[in-house]
Amino acid sequence: MIVFRFENLMFVVLATVFASFSIFLTSIAIGQEIKVMSFEIREQMGQVVSAKPIPLGPRRSVNNENKNDSQKVEKIVPNSVEMEKLDLVDSDSIGTLSELEGGFGTEMWAGSSRPFVVQLLSLLPKQMSSPTQRDLARRLLLTRAEAPQSDAPKVPLIFLRVNALYLMGDYESAMKLMEAASPVKPDEALLKIRAEILFHRYDIKKACALVQGDAQEFKNAYWKQSQAFCLAANGNETQAMLLSDILAEREDVIDPAFFVGMDALSGTKPEPLESFEVFNALLTSLLRAGNVPLPKSLPKELLVGNYASLALSPNAPVVLRVNAGELAALGGALSPSVLSNIYRLQKFSSSVLKQAVSGTTLDWGAAARAMLIQAAMSETAPGNRAKALSRAIGIARKEDDLPLTARAMSYPLRGIRPSSNLAWFAPTAARGLASSGDFALSKEWIKLNGNVARDDNTESLWHLAVLSGQVPAEGVTRKSLVEWHEKNQKQFSDSFSYKARVFYSLLNAVDVNVPNILWRDVITSEKILASYQKPVALRVLLRNAVSSGRTGEIIALSLIILGEEGIDHKNFDAAEEVVAALFKIGLKDAARKLALEIAVAAGL
Repeated sequence: MIVFRFENLMFVVLATVFASFSIFLTSIAIGQEIKVMSFEIREQMGQVVSAKPIPLGPRRSVNNENKNDSQKVEKIVPNSVEMEKLDLVDSDSIGTLSELEGGFGTEMWAGSSRPFVVQLLSLLPKQMSSPTQRDLARRLLLTRAEAPQSDAPKVPLIFLRVNALYLMGDYESAMKLMEAASPVKPDEALLKIRAEILFHRYDIKKACALVQGDAQEFKNAYWKQSQAFCLAANGNETQAMLLSDILAEREDVIDPAFFVGMDALSGTKPEPLESFEVFNALLTSLLRAGNVPLPKSLPKELLVGNYASLALSPNAPVVLRVNAGELAALGGALSPSVLSNIYRLQKFSSSVLKQAVSGTTLDWGAAARAMLIQAAMSETAPGNRAKALSRAIGIARKEDDLPLTARAMSYPLRGIRPSSNLAWFAPTAARGLASSGDFALSKEWIKLNGNVARDDNTESLWHLAVLSGQVPAEGVTRKSLVEWHEKNQKQFSDSFSYKARVFYSLLNAVDVNVPNILWRDVITSEKILASYQKPVALRVLLRNAVSSGRTGEIIALSLIILGEEGIDHKNFDAAEEVVAALFKIGLKDAARKLALEIAVAAGL
């Protein structure tokens, strides 16, 4: 509703019949004009949204003949424009982070056009395994900043921000942002996100309060399924089954697993499911409530938050929970401590755990990671725990599996404090912690490595100390670089030119000069290095944003350029460009964290 205030009535108006009648006629005309404007805005908004809807999650046909690459995708899109504004701030400017709390400032979007901001927020990646990338995305989306204005019909930025957090599996931040915007009446899209998060948490009471309260007016299949589930959960089985029977007539858009879950709630002993067709947190919660056995096979291409839902489902086989938990943890949607508890669902004898740590061979995979984390957590002595973790991280580096393994092992790894008697463990600990996102503790291990006396056989982390900022730029001399170059050229042999190329490029990104004579040994790798080049348009837009100092654009473009590949070795060129951009605009801490991740991923 739009409210008109007549604030210019600064004199007393005689209450005559003629004046009252005139005001009455005027109000009718205004009301008609508002109706016309609202219709036009809704029509234009429909055109804008339908051009590129934003997906909530995978949605596939339940028809067997269509179980192939042509899958239906369930999507959440804003179906109306919120026309009301708060008295003090509009909903799109609401946030939970001030600049002192890690936000990017109220002028973050200064100089940016609203259509471009909408485009950027819509293009943010859904899967991000880099901790630094995820942290930048969270801060961008939660920053309290003045939203760009536009005379054209507006796609609500509050929805795009909440939806981006939801898609990347950061449910806690998504809920906080929605709570901060609570004075603004949420539309169906935001309510659906809230419901999915509550179902993911298995908070059926709050989820059903939403379904049967604010969302009761919505009639599509998702809400009807939610209503049927909530009726059954509240003991209204007759009404629930009646609604379920009605929904059975729409089986083309409803996963058969829904009806299995509803039957289970009514007391029917459920048969194990063979597969899912349309997966979401509502279905997970329903099947969990009905204690329906889930299939062993892991659904493909789910949102990272949905993998977390599967990992937390006690009615799922252990192998499914472990595999889903690893994917969820890698994407940041599941904490390492929760993943460690899931690993412990797999039972191994003490002799098997001992063999995993000290044996000559180990079949690498989820089971091996479960063995080694259990072996580590069974030890009370830091040295023995470090041996198990060193084994895991060492194998992961050889198998090009460090981001996942480091994330999995980070829970027990963080419990080991740097000490001189564990100096041998410093290189492993520093790399594992940097890869998993604990940069403060990683720097402590790097510092320990620099302080202890070393012989020629002890690995130096000087290069990581430089990238982390522990060695200031003025302390990086031509002599020290030449010494690093010559020593590591012998150590890395065939792979040295590639590693040196990554290190020198990162130094260049953080404004540390590298002599030309050292670049000549990386010319070969420059020719043969296979890297994925991001579209030129993104790179040009990033450089233009940096030159103009448009912070919000720089962060958003950096996230898009990193994409779902993140710091993968094929994406190093793009990642290094992002490091340089962040460093130039003063986000040096974030730039150094990303540089550390890149260096460790490159084997440095």
